[in-house]
Amino acid sequence: GVVTDASTGDPITAAVRLNDIGYDIYTDPAVGDYYRILLPGTYTLTFTAPGYQTEVIENIVVTSGSPTVVNVQMTSIGTLTEIFFDDFSSDLGWTGYGGAGEWTRGNPMGGPGDDTHGEPDPTQDHTAGADNNVIGNDLTAADGDYEANLTQIYWITSPVMDCSDVIQVQLDYWRWLGVERNLYDHAYLQAYNGTSWITRWENGSTTIDEDSWNQHLIDVSAQADGNPQFRIRFGIGMTDNGWQYCGWNIDDVRVYGYQSGLPAPASVEVQLSGTNSLSISWDPVPGATHYKLYRSTSPDFEIGPATLLIEVESPQTEYIDSAVLDLTQKAFYKVTARN
Repeated sequence: GVVTDASTGDPITAAVRLNDIGYDIYTDPAVGDYYRILLPGTYTLTFTAPGYQTEVIENIVVTSGSPTVVNVQMTSIGTLTEIFFDDFSSDLGWTGYGGAGEWTRGNPMGGPGDDTHGEPDPTQDHTAGADNNVIGNDLTAADGDYEANLTQIYWITSPVMDCSDVIQVQLDYWRWLGVERNLYDHAYLQAYNGTSWITRWENGSTTIDEDSWNQHLIDVSAQADGNPQFRIRFGIGMTDNGWQYCGWNIDDVRVYGYQSGLPAPASVEVQLSGTNSLSISWDPVPGATHYKLYRSTSPDFEIGPATLLIEVESPQTEYIDSAVLDLTQKAFYKVTARN
């Protein structure tokens, strides 16, 4: 069969799973087609793709001697949106610094630790830049390891992220982590679902001793989708009195998902307004209570806090952008409707 976008007819790269079989096959991204060889019988297929509603097709009858064709159209669920990003160049409101967990935001100093176990801390953040900041446990050059004999978990907690109209939320971050196996020491990552904290990662029975930056992607949709109070937190402890390692070093934390709800305005127009100003206007969207206007110098930019220009209340559908200093440079705008 062929899997396509229900609105545009374009092929979709989708995962296709047969009921009770624990692995996926994928459609050809160029044309959207897929195939499986099955014995005669009745089957259920589940189709998933980022940014689309899941489609489940039941009672598919397969007979011998002739192909069974199942074409599927998938419905888009919204626009990919960056909800939160922190490279720790400035303080965005994390809480839990200091204390016995020694949580710190600052320059990684390559501390070798006070014993002979494990790799040192990094000397450079993941994305080289002027700030060179991370968050981690004891970033000092003289030590760098987490403390021994921690009798509780010490947490560093993110600011609140409003995911009230976002679905398929993902957490993407980079870490440089050293922690002894969980018979002795412990490290955690948790997500807040609006009522309680849920452990999404913890160290296991093998010691982690990283000597480079490593990217980690975690599906937090079960905790974040539709949650206006979503947060994450990293934990260190409890620990024994034996070996210590470098602990957490964390950089470039990104949370993103698909904006659900109202469609985008049908059209957006940009016109010159005055000497160094642009007028941006858009079609009203039924049911919208406010609009978010985003701006970038790149045409294929992602909407998010970094590109948000202003939020206005309905029925306003026009904004004068007087912050454009150089009208010889192209500016690109996107508008989303919210309720």
